[in-house]
Amino acid sequence: MDTIYNLAALLSAVAEAKPQLAWHIGLGGLFNVLEIAREKGCAVFTPSSIGAFGNDTPKDKTPQDTLQRPKTMYGVTKVAGELLSDYYFKRFGVDTRSVRFPGLISNVTLPGGGTTDYAVDIYYAAVKEGKFVCPIKEGTYMDMMYMPDALRAAIELMEADPTRLVHRNSFNIASMSFEPSQIAAAVKRQIPNFEMTYDVDPLRQGIAESWPNSLDDTCARQEWDWKPQFDIDSMSEDMVRILIDAGADLNRLNDRGQTALVCAVFRDNEPIAQALLKAGADPHLGTQTPAQVAQFFDLPNMQKLLAN
Repeated sequence: MDTIYNLAALLSAVAEAKPQLAWHIGLGGLFNVLEIAREKGCAVFTPSSIGAFGNDTPKDKTPQDTLQRPKTMYGVTKVAGELLSDYYFKRFGVDTRSVRFPGLISNVTLPGGGTTDYAVDIYYAAVKEGKFVCPIKEGTYMDMMYMPDALRAAIELMEADPTRLVHRNSFNIASMSFEPSQIAAAVKRQIPNFEMTYDVDPLRQGIAESWPNSLDDTCARQEWDWKPQFDIDSMSEDMVRILIDAGADLNRLNDRGQTALVCAVFRDNEPIAQALLKAGADPHLGTQTPAQVAQFFDLPNMQKLLAN
């Protein structure tokens, strides 16, 4: 073993409810890992976060090197972790590296108590129920990233040439910045009958408003060639495909008697229509069948797809 990925932490909202435990896991655990790495000659990756910034930080295109004065225990542990990791590199030569992750959207792991979890919840709710109640206020921008990009970033940074690294702990990385209505619109392009309402959670909203709207990741791009592969639309398409494969009810009717396949046909969304058909969606179901919709709106690609 030559590299340790230290991923243990309590997420933002949970850390506010259990600050002592958050410190114990975040900093106590990191200290133990760094000591083992010092003794065994291992490199260490420890993720930081957009939570490491605070209300006094520039909100838009937050610079790599700027004021970090978070107001949450989660953020405090992330800033302290960055400093402790840098100390072990400078004092003991431990190869420590990290990135400041935006909100992460996973197609595998269920939400775990983070402020950005709404951007994960929305996909599960869209596929299972066709609707979602958002706990974050409309217009609240936050940086987000799809999990495949996040995993790739963690690996690529640890494989990067150390002689190119001006920074170590921690690199801003970015992929997409959006607010709730924008991700709802992206979901709606994949699941047209999806609906979203708001019921704002004051705790999570307060945390979100202390974080940046977007990050400047120029240093990561220059020092180890970071580049994201997913944007909001390609992520949404991939998420819907995976949730379909996981066994979502493909033939559920909305209050207008429409199936997801009917809606995909109406939107002329061939990739999603293909995925639904391949997964077993019933092409004969609905107040109007998919074929009837394709014919009525003169959608030749959909007519051809359904004929096959």
